[in-house]
Amino acid sequence: LGGEDGGGRDGAERGGKEKDGFVGTWTPVGVPKQNTVVCVGRICNEAHEGRLNSKSIRLEGSRRDSSGSRISVDLQSYVAPVPVDGAEAKGDDEETARKRDYSFFPGQIVAVEGINSSGRTMRPSRVAEGLAPPADTIPAADLLRMNHAPAGEGGRD
Repeated sequence: LGGEDGGGRDGAERGGKEKDGFVGTWTPVGVPKQNTVVCVGRICNEAHEGRLNSKSIRLEGSRRDSSGSRISVDLQSYVAPVPVDGAEAKGDDEETARKRDYSFFPGQIVAVEGINSSGRTMRPSRVAEGLAPPADTIPAADLLRMNHAPAGEGGRD
């Protein structure tokens, strides 16, 4: 959600890495746009208590980039039948259409691509869940040298 990198805000969009085919920029939550945008935030429940359901899911943006704005996420448009193998979606025919699956929990960080024309409701076309950054890898030989070599020769001082 826009880390504390010390950089300033660059207009209405922030840059990021491309992941799962998403474009590298995103729009702050709550900013109305007529075209497709990507918003990054965490999943919240509209009610402060109770279970999440398709009508109560909201996306909350970061305090830094979105001033903590929350918008509704219209999952009815997201779970609509989608074509399978290039065939057109025709009602409930399992062979030509399937529904998208989703699983959200409060606090989950997601990137949502869709249309937010009013600034209050996002109609998603794609959702990507947050992933942990890849673990750093250090070759075993370097680890041995760092931990067992004499000081001044690449080992601990």
